[in-house]
Amino acid sequence: MNTERNINFQEKQREIPFKEYLPNDEDVKCVLESNVIYFGGTFEKVNSKATKDLKQSWANYSNSSLFAFEAGVDAEKVINFIEEKGINNIVLAGYSQGAQKAVELNNLLKEKDKEIKNEGVILIEATGLYDENKLASKFVSEGINTVKEIFKNKRKGKKKAVKKSLTLLTEIVSNGVPKLVEGTLKEEIELMSRLDDFLNNIESSIVLVQGRNDRVSSPKQIAKNNGEQKIEKNQNIREKKYLKEIFPKSKKISWFIPDQLASHALPVLRGREVAKTTLYMLARQKR
Repeated sequence: MNTERNINFQEKQREIPFKEYLPNDEDVKCVLESNVIYFGGTFEKVNSKATKDLKQSWANYSNSSLFAFEAGVDAEKVINFIEEKGINNIVLAGYSQGAQKAVELNNLLKEKDKEIKNEGVILIEATGLYDENKLASKFVSEGINTVKEIFKNKRKGKKKAVKKSLTLLTEIVSNGVPKLVEGTLKEEIELMSRLDDFLNNIESSIVLVQGRNDRVSSPKQIAKNNGEQKIEKNQNIREKKYLKEIFPKSKKISWFIPDQLASHALPVLRGREVAKTTLYMLARQKR
């Protein structure tokens, strides 16, 4: 059975590139049955191999199709796509810049389509959570850190981690250089550097995932901005009062801050765990 399908969806003679992942592991227990609408990171195409484990695991643990889109897709056309597919129950998810697209889609759904039920919003290493004037340099730092981790894991014989990191770096270069040449990367980083105004419109449950050592989407910076000097270990899954200032309308917020492989590449290196944990958190919030 082919568990992935590359499809160009025709909507008013305009193509919307996406990739569908179907459940392919009958031994995996469903955590939360719902179609996941996923938006990739800054340097991620719909056919990205770097986040394949994350996307396939979400399909498996939701026992439903996952539809992957790029961060730059038109949000209104995604809503048209969802309606055309007859999907009524969704989870919105995004990685890095894609998290902001998930937030934008959440806002549009509230305005345009009351029949589509949004079970929750999953924000992984999200940009736009606070104002950041050095985001470009922090992306570079994350890239350098990824290179260091490749050599470190190679010495330790961790072949899978090395392979995933190399895949990520390859996609960053192949997808990032054209944006750099065209000048669009600078514009995107400027937008990602600003606090996202749509965050205060999210009424659905939220799961926020940030690696403890991430420089691009830093949980330490969120804590610091709110007068807390550090975030203690072993207190990862809990709700901070100041998160309500970022997401004032959301009734339930879970914040997950992993300690291992906890860089901006977290969903690449630990895709299966991130997928299972985030759906579990949403399911628990429904109880």
